[in-house]
Amino acid sequence: FFLLMLAVEFLRRYNSLFKKYMFIILQPLVRPYENKNFMSGTYLIAISLIVLVVVPEELKYIVILSISYASICDAAAAVCGLNYGKIVLFNNKTLEGSTAFIISGLIITFIYLSFSPELFIENNLLFVLFCPFIAGIVELLTTMKYDNVTVPLFSTVYLLATSAL
Repeated sequence: FFLLMLAVEFLRRYNSLFKKYMFIILQPLVRPYENKNFMSGTYLIAISLIVLVVVPEELKYIVILSISYASICDAAAAVCGLNYGKIVLFNNKTLEGSTAFIISGLIITFIYLSFSPELFIENNLLFVLFCPFIAGIVELLTTMKYDNVTVPLFSTVYLLATSAL
């Protein structure tokens, strides 16, 4: 996926025919700052590859949670923040979007917990349940351009650190 995204990025920038058709397809999804830089999805796939390689096999649930927070929760925050956001906090992000991020993160954590409770029994459950709050704060404080890097990175580091307790 990473190589495919790099190919799309390259073609999007340097092939006028590809750029024209990609503009029609992707323009509603591409933020203005992504027109001249990498798309956020490219950053997410790159950092996902890194955490997937770095995290030990027995702790792969950490990768799943971290990537889920970055993709699903970030999307929930964007939808709620753009459509319902009234109270701007930092970096043009809203309280409503941040709340959606945290609530969706808790839902993801509980869903994952229901499928793999044994993974969390070994670790301190309270620390795992606190991760969506940490990820939400990181997302809030990071500019939109890089939150697809910081959220999975900080979530992974946090969950790795707490799994060692």
